[in-house]
Parts: sequence; C-alpha cells; structure tokens
Amino acid sequence: MLMTTFHAYQASLGTKQPISSTSVAAAKAVTATIELARMANEFGAVGLNLQADHLIVLDLDHKDGNDGVQYLQKAGLTPPLQTYFEQTANGSYHFFYRLPANLTLKTPKINLFPGVDLLTEAVIIAPSQGYKQGDVDLFTKPIQELPMAFLNDLLAKTDLELTDLKAVAPLKPWTTGALLTALQQGFTTITDFKPLVAQLALLVTQQAIAPTVAKAALNWAAHEPNFDWQQALPENW
Repeated sequence: MLMTTFHAYQASLGTKQPISSTSVAAAKAVTATIELARMANEFGAVGLNLQADHLIVLDLDHKDGNDGVQYLQKAGLTPPLQTYFEQTANGSYHFFYRLPANLTLKTPKINLFPGVDLLTEAVIIAPSQGYKQGDVDLFTKPIQELPMAFLNDLLAKTDLELTDLKAVAPLKPWTTGALLTALQQGFTTITDFKPLVAQLALLVTQQAIAPTVAKAALNWAAHEPNFDWQQALPENW
C-alpha cells in the first residue's frame, strides 16, 4: 500500500529524542519528502509517530557486537523485504510495515533478541543526518502489511529463547498468544522476563523452591502488565 501522508515530529540528532515532551503526540501531517527535509534541517533529525500512522518498524541492529540480520538468519526467520526500509546512522536497518487493521501494540519498544527490536511508538527517519533511504523514498515505496505469520514466528522464537534460559522443564512462562496479548496491553518488554526466568531456574536447581512455586511466580508476572520482576521472586512475596 502506497501511503501519501505521514505524521512527523522534530527531534534532536544527538539524543534522537523529540524536541519537547509533546512533539510526538503533536506530530504534523506531511505529504512530501521536502517537508521532512525542512523539519530535519532545524534540529538535525525528524521522526515518525508510528502509532498515528498505524505502523511498526523491525529494527535490526548492527552495533555493540549484535547483528540482528545474522540472528534472524540463524533463527531461520526471513522478514518480508518488499517494503520501505532505511539504513540508520550506525549501520542498522529499519523495515517499515503497516499493522493489521485489528492489531494495536501499546508497548513502545519490544526487545525480541540481541539486535532485533520492534518499534511501535516513534522512530527517527531519513532525511535525518546519517540516515539513508532504501531504493526509493518514503512516499514512493509501498509499505507492506506485517504478516501475522511472521509476527507469530518471531514471538514463537522468543518463547524458545525464554525456555532456553531455564534449567528445568516446567519453567516456560509464555505461549505465543500470551506474548501477543501482553504486547497489546502495553507490557514493557519481553526481555523483562529473562532475569526472572534465569533466577527462578537457579532457585529450582538449588532446590531452594519447588518447580510448582516457580511456575506460580511466572504465572503471576505474566498477568501483571507493569510488574517488577524482582517482586515476583518468592522471597519477596
């Protein structure tokens, strides 16, 4: 689908943060690349309000020893590439997708794996300094709808990641459906569960708690959107 209007805001290039606390919410509707360029010139960067445009960005990092593209390849996942994309100032890649009409994700940034994130709130874009458009500009390249099958595959792999952290079989906190529900409710990040899973696994291995107690802690955390994982440890009950 070729989109003709996007909601853009000005940002600081150094911090990649909006120039004010209301900038993202007050994003301006723009209809041409030249308007984005004018907005970027003043403070060095321009961003998109993804929620206003019902978009999501697959962020594949290439920094700090993480390689999102390589990680997806090893996981056997191939993102749909026939969509608008950009290269960021640090060499990472952003792939832009439309969210399915019946899907809303309230979590601003979803950390899936090392170097692989989903951005759902806002993102810096070209022509910000250091950012490069893909083969064509934002107003020329159709933005593909994110296939639910690919999203489910991503979340299923995240399930496996969480499971790999445990030392005993009973500790699996999520199913793919539960992950998706949590993200729709605004759960902070999937990776917030990883320290809890690792700690509970250690306690079970040391026979400090029973597997059933560990499962109860995970179940409680899974149903509390804004939980503090340390509070979910049995010693803090």
